[in-house]
Amino acid sequence: MGRKRGAALISDFDMLRRMYMLADLDDSELRPIAEAAAMRTYRSKSNVFMEGEERHAVFFAVKGVIKVYKVDHQGNEAIMNFIKPGEMFPHAGFFENAPYPATAEVVLDAELCVIPDRAFERIVLERPETAVKAMRMMGRHIRDLQAKLRDMSSIDIQFRIAAVLIRLAREYGVPEKSGTRIGVRTTNSDLARMAGTTRETVNRFVNRLKREGVLLDEPRQLVVADMHGLERFVQ
Repeated sequence: MGRKRGAALISDFDMLRRMYMLADLDDSELRPIAEAAAMRTYRSKSNVFMEGEERHAVFFAVKGVIKVYKVDHQGNEAIMNFIKPGEMFPHAGFFENAPYPATAEVVLDAELCVIPDRAFERIVLERPETAVKAMRMMGRHIRDLQAKLRDMSSIDIQFRIAAVLIRLAREYGVPEKSGTRIGVRTTNSDLARMAGTTRETVNRFVNRLKREGVLLDEPRQLVVADMHGLERFVQ
């Protein structure tokens, strides 16, 4: 398992401004945040927090990728989303004395800005613009969840897997000459958890997409070479 490294003080205000929620704050407003916050480095496969743990802070991703997932009563893992640099998590629980709603696991070595809950709540209460951003972010998160639930309601397994691939390409895609590289390392097991099916089913469908030239056969990362070919499965 990976380990997290010790915290470091923050002096880089420009780095803080790269976070969507903090982009409009001036130096005088960022100073108390920097004094309360800390930078932490997390190794791949380590947990930032676990579902049900007492909530104590919010996190901003500076580097790396974080996987957020829930586990049902039967022990099955359901991936909610991936967090990329510039994003804040968790997306819920503001102003609530509630535990973390899901588990956050590091996929790629990460640097996180950690802000204690009380300090973050103070920022939101004192800055109406920041409060509006928080509400917009939560609204976007709700819409994303609704879209995922809509996709998951389909009884067509190929539809569900294709919808996951399209969503990953749109949210984390990196344009290249050969197509769109999905910028988060995603295994077939991950795709199965996101689509609510088995790894074997994903294996068969992904292999078909590779034979048809829709996906490129590259190790570790997926490349969508033919987005229109992928979209035909969700029409």
